[in-house]
Amino acid sequence: MSIRLIASDLDGTLLTDCKELSPKTREVLDLAVQHGIYIVPATGRSFHSIPEMIRNYPGVEYVITANGGAVYSVREGKRVYQCLLEKESVEAAIAVRKRENMVLEVVIDGVPYAEEAYVKDPIQYLATEYGAKYIKATRKPVKDICRFAQKHAEELDSISFVCRYEDKADGSRTYRCRKGKDASVAFEKIGDFNRGSNGFWRCG
Repeated sequence: MSIRLIASDLDGTLLTDCKELSPKTREVLDLAVQHGIYIVPATGRSFHSIPEMIRNYPGVEYVITANGGAVYSVREGKRVYQCLLEKESVEAAIAVRKRENMVLEVVIDGVPYAEEAYVKDPIQYLATEYGAKYIKATRKPVKDICRFAQKHAEELDSISFVCRYEDKADGSRTYRCRKGKDASVAFEKIGDFNRGSNGFWRCG
């Protein structure tokens, strides 16, 4: 059976540590496209956080975002598939945010929103120099992220928690995200809540 499609993660896989495509990767991608193979980036990122060089790469027609929460047509720049979070799960995540005092990020139709203080100074939250630039360039600041998330509870692609390493040195905890479903969230750096197609919550 011939290969029809190649789906690949971005960070640490398709992209180098400098968030670039290596010459060898470009060579392989070009060869795949020449053979009529679809290249589909699959990432936890939001649509608007995917680098333009990836979205505009020849052969890339669709991207899977939010860990499977949404699929976008690159050509049309719009969502063609969605699996939005359920309202009660959003409320559960907000409760975690308030209890643990962590930074909350939410994504609506491919656009990431984050708390104003975090977007203004990501270094305070142990972001790398590159990470700080990336956050400032891609996140839209919101003064009251909990209220914002509640207002848009039925529109969210995904929710992410961001915390300092030392804040959660105890490793991981388990939170009740939906009746009958548990999600273990590793708080070493970032935990993502996305509703997978099987109805479970996935945490990165």
